[in-house]
Amino acid sequence: MKLNIKKILLSGVLSISMASNLFSPILAQEESEPEEIVEESQEQEEILEVEEEEVIEVENELKHYNGFTYDVTPLNAIQILGYTGSETSLIIPETIEGKPVKYIYFQAFATQPIEEVYLPDNLEEIGDGAFEACSKLRTVLHWGNKLRSIGEKAFSGCDLTEIVIPETVTYLGREAFNNNTDLKILKYYASNLDSVTGQMGCFNYCGFKDEHGFEMFVGSNVQKLPDYLFRAVVKPDNTFEYARITKITGAENLREIGSYTFGNCNKLKELTLPESVTTIRSNAFFNCYYLSKIYFSSKIQTIESNAFSECPILWYMGFEKNPPVLGENALENLTVEMHYPESNSIAWEKTKESNYGATQVKWVGDLDSKLTHNETMDSKEFTSPNWPNDYPSNCTFENTSRHYSYPSAYSIGIDFDENSVTEARYDYVQIVSSKQTYKYSGTDFPKHLVVPDNKVDIGFVSDGSVEKSGFKAKVYPIFHDDVTITSPNWPNNYPNGVHIEKELNFDGAKRIDIVFDPTSCTEGHGTIFNDYVEIFDRDGKSKGKFGGQIIYGTHIDDSYVKVVFHSDGSISDKGFSLRLIPDY
Repeated sequence: MKLNIKKILLSGVLSISMASNLFSPILAQEESEPEEIVEESQEQEEILEVEEEEVIEVENELKHYNGFTYDVTPLNAIQILGYTGSETSLIIPETIEGKPVKYIYFQAFATQPIEEVYLPDNLEEIGDGAFEACSKLRTVLHWGNKLRSIGEKAFSGCDLTEIVIPETVTYLGREAFNNNTDLKILKYYASNLDSVTGQMGCFNYCGFKDEHGFEMFVGSNVQKLPDYLFRAVVKPDNTFEYARITKITGAENLREIGSYTFGNCNKLKELTLPESVTTIRSNAFFNCYYLSKIYFSSKIQTIESNAFSECPILWYMGFEKNPPVLGENALENLTVEMHYPESNSIAWEKTKESNYGATQVKWVGDLDSKLTHNETMDSKEFTSPNWPNDYPSNCTFENTSRHYSYPSAYSIGIDFDENSVTEARYDYVQIVSSKQTYKYSGTDFPKHLVVPDNKVDIGFVSDGSVEKSGFKAKVYPIFHDDVTITSPNWPNNYPNGVHIEKELNFDGAKRIDIVFDPTSCTEGHGTIFNDYVEIFDRDGKSKGKFGGQIIYGTHIDDSYVKVVFHSDGSISDKGFSLRLIPDY
């Protein structure tokens, strides 16, 4: 049948509007009564002749299904606009009205008290802020297998402990997962994602509830980590809400680390790059303030300029074989030792002709075999005999004990299973270190114990009477905490007329790095400091006097350091905060 011109034109306008903005909800439209068209030519009537069912009709109101508010896109897919239900464990359906659920609209679930959510396999796009500030959201049960886009701040301010970036994702918005402070593991599988949008990271302030931060697992399909993945947000006070990533695993086929990928990742201290990595892009590790050592495999080929810019205490780089191509300023402002195999020294001769922008380079040919650094020290399990079944009688410490030993930079953590139980008083776990002996029995097992020693023996003792299920414990190394020293009242102004001296000794350390907070400032300018911090070694020799705007620190090749702070009687300023980082 023929339709009047006004209805056809209205339908066309609406179709174009919806197609041009897929993430806009279809709004109710009022349609005026058809106006009668007079004396149209036969040619116009033939052009305007269409079937009525071909016209996209506009609903008078948004649709609802099981608490979900939604609309239908011009491509006949479902877009979720919001949720008015009361479920805290939410399953987003695969289809509604027989149509696939493909899109979640801007802030559709923002601030909802959702605790867990299941994302459908048909889902392709998650809009900006879709789950923003869902502070109770701990778990995404399923991430789907067609997801292409995760918008800006999509899961910012949630409480996720595990995040998965599926292989199909090609768009990742800035700050997508910010402020998931209890994050434990990030599983990354996106194989076609070149850069994060907005040149800003997605995981700022993640992992901050735990001093161990979070671990990143990289799938075997991933060949590049995208630009800006972890680059931190700069706050108004010039501090950084960085991603507390501490460990990278997997990555069997990773080839490239992009620009600013690990920008401002201040929890990275010592890093072994995966065996397959060939290329480090410019500023890849920009301002990794506490990164001190990095190891490269034999496959490394290119390190671009400024790859380690603003890494003030990076002093050791280890190479397994041939030298890579180093960018003109690849080592900009570093005081660094470049370690390589002595047997390969001829291949390194030309490389050694430049300093690549470094303040000082020392070339050391001492790696003639595969690197022997301690790459990982995984946790180990210790249980009573027969756990979780009843242990036998007459166990002795000598027959059941195990010895655990780690480098001197570590203490030992022991976590007991919550179901551990023995006969009280008579059957017990005994933990022996050089400083103290611990005994636990009955149900009196600590959930978390830190033994301030790097060596420990753990054994089990039982008498000849009652047997119970016993215990299970996880034993693992804990890196010694760094020491932080600040001026009085930091970060507020220090008082006048102060003279403070602090001496510290890190037993067994070979080197101590001294790193200042970049906002540290005392009275003074140029090389004249009325108020200053001065660092001394064991022999009383000054290793540097620092004042004014303090940016860079220093290091001492010893286990001892003395820090002196002095202020006169005139102007005061914000002061300083410095970290003493021992290297063993």
